[in-house]
Amino acid sequence: MEHISIIYSAPTGTARIPYETFEDIKMTGILPANVLRLMQELPDAADTELRQKTFRSLCDGGTQELEKLSRQLYELSELYTAYDNAETDSVKKYIFAALLYRQFRFYKSASKLNCAEGFLLGFKVHFKELYDEAAAAEAERVYNALITSVNIEIKEDSLTLKQSGDKGYIADIRRCAAEMGIELSEPPFTHKEFGSDISLALSSLFSDSWKMLSDHYDSYRKLLDRDILDYIDQLDFYIYNTKLALEYTSHSIPICYAGFGEDISIAEGYDVTLMAKKCYDIIPNDITFCADKPVYFLAGANGGGKTTYLRTVGVCVILSLWGCPVPARHSRICRLTSVLTHFPRDERFELEGRLLDEQNRVEAILSDMGERSLILLNETYATTNEEKASKMTCELAQSLKNKGQFAVYVTHQKRAQETEIPMLCCVVDENDGGRRTYKIRPLNNAVRSHAEDILKKYSLSRADLEERFGI
Repeated sequence: MEHISIIYSAPTGTARIPYETFEDIKMTGILPANVLRLMQELPDAADTELRQKTFRSLCDGGTQELEKLSRQLYELSELYTAYDNAETDSVKKYIFAALLYRQFRFYKSASKLNCAEGFLLGFKVHFKELYDEAAAAEAERVYNALITSVNIEIKEDSLTLKQSGDKGYIADIRRCAAEMGIELSEPPFTHKEFGSDISLALSSLFSDSWKMLSDHYDSYRKLLDRDILDYIDQLDFYIYNTKLALEYTSHSIPICYAGFGEDISIAEGYDVTLMAKKCYDIIPNDITFCADKPVYFLAGANGGGKTTYLRTVGVCVILSLWGCPVPARHSRICRLTSVLTHFPRDERFELEGRLLDEQNRVEAILSDMGERSLILLNETYATTNEEKASKMTCELAQSLKNKGQFAVYVTHQKRAQETEIPMLCCVVDENDGGRRTYKIRPLNNAVRSHAEDILKKYSLSRADLEERFGI
């Protein structure tokens, strides 16, 4: 059955983010893999307002209803696995009874959503129209008559017999034995998978019930709706991004929703991937790309926050493109065809082998970037000699600029400062209460040069020395 999407109005085509990008900027530490795989295909900006409206509603009202729907779908997914793996028709028909009952339960829950803003409003209406009260009542009747009466439960991806209480066929046997004066032992109970042998015995013992089950299967099996499982990733997209946003605000990190324009401008963006390490004292940075300055070199001391800045740019831009809550004071971006990264890999290479690998990865980026992408480069070509690395670094940055791409390129190559590509650098944050942490600033607006920052950090500035020696 064809269902409406709660992510976009229509498929968007070729705008994609490689999964490697999420790994490089550490989004894999804050969002589950199924959500990130969904976020690889960038949606059209036209639907952004609907996603933002959905997130605003969820941030105000919570995700409990969506989490309930998600749990129901995960249960259905396990049942479908058991249904597909059933060895006999009798087992398949018992599982079918549970499947159809739980499918209608999902329909009903979806049709009664209180949280129905943005895309979720259409979702609610869609399932309200699909819900068939008569068929749902019949599915519930058969489920209760069979699954409950013979004490079968859903356990992972199969059906299992559960220990009998005062109902079910085991209790019937006990009562009969008691009436006949037969004393039954109580062996330790273990779950037994509901297989062909048990289903055959039950169909013989309860022939009327078996006929009811067979009739039910023949009449309603066309109503099975495996396509609703596609909503697992879509619901998780909203659940996990909303929870992430609520975690931002609980640690005094602001959230905003992006507008769209021709450039990229993000005020006080936070690297929220640090929260995966329980680090909440995060220094925000501003991010600006425009037609005149689309590409930047980023230089500075090790530990000065260069990689953190790259992650901040990548995470804030991706969340903005998706209409998610953005960990920033303000965000305005343009439509991008992709977000691409080149970060150092952990594999060990011989010198020329690693350089060749880097060149191949750069070529893949140049091939995939499309009309306008954001590209984040971290110490690319750092493994070869300085002269060659400087030449390759400057040529790559200039090529990206000529092609109209947005990029930040972390490098230690001194020749980068001699090009027309503007520089960003790490400077000591004057408003940081004396802790001497770094912020990223354009070089021409920096209060101090990089060397002065280093001197101040280690109390070796002119003022420090004058005070120390009483000059």
